[in-house]
Amino acid sequence: MLKKVWFMFVLLSVWMVSGCSGKQTEDMEHNVVSEVEISEMDVEEDLKADVSLEADIDEMENSDVSIETELIERSETEEQSGESSNVEASNTEQPTADTTTTEADGEPSTTEAPSESETVTTQPATPPMEQQPTTPEQTTPSTEAPVTEDDTEPATDDRGNPADGSPVFEITFNIPQAEYVGYDADRVARFAVEKCKAAGMITLPENLDRLLAEGKITQEEYDEYYPYDGCGYYSVFVETNLNLASTISGERLCSEEEIADYIAGMMVLEVEPYFYIECAGVYQGNSVEFYEFRCYR
Repeated sequence: MLKKVWFMFVLLSVWMVSGCSGKQTEDMEHNVVSEVEISEMDVEEDLKADVSLEADIDEMENSDVSIETELIERSETEEQSGESSNVEASNTEQPTADTTTTEADGEPSTTEAPSESETVTTQPATPPMEQQPTTPEQTTPSTEAPVTEDDTEPATDDRGNPADGSPVFEITFNIPQAEYVGYDADRVARFAVEKCKAAGMITLPENLDRLLAEGKITQEEYDEYYPYDGCGYYSVFVETNLNLASTISGERLCSEEEIADYIAGMMVLEVEPYFYIECAGVYQGNSVEFYEFRCYR
């Protein structure tokens, strides 16, 4: 009885072990089949991506060829119309399509079919950089005239004369000088004194004579103070040339009489009645000579 029970236990154990191993084998086979299908699908997707990439490259090459053909035809037409110089400049500047870079970027990546035990990893193919064809508008030659040596300004020194020593042509203007007309400055001073006396003023010499005659001063004092009596003065400058004589404001003085009126008109404005006017000589200005009339007060 115990032997039968032990035999049945062994059979049950064997049956259970065989059943588990069969299930594991089926699971392994199912996993292998799934991996093989996934790898085949990835390979097909890679092949499709490569085919589309090759089609894009062919299309780009065809567009480049059509653009070059159009540019060549346009250049021939411009040559026939007489614009050969502009066409040559555009042909020299026209860049050619870099097909070698496109072909290198567009080579399809060959992928080997992975084995059943390998894990398949695929990366998306990066499309090549699209080339933008250049148009004739972008390569139009410059129409500006080249700068030559004749157009440049010659070098000059600090004074503005040519540095190469070439002759300098100067334009001079002959300004006619005013004709010199002289006049008597002492007579002008006497005229001014008479005009001030007519206005009620008294000359300094006359005042000293009166003081001496009245005994208010001694002869020594008279000799010491005569003729100015220690008074100060201011000067009036008038041009020696009567054709240039004028006031400070630029008003012309055309005669000795007008000059005397001009000097006396300033003197009569003084408060004190005692005065004296005389010509002190000639004063040299920048380019004109002046008479100096001293007005004592």
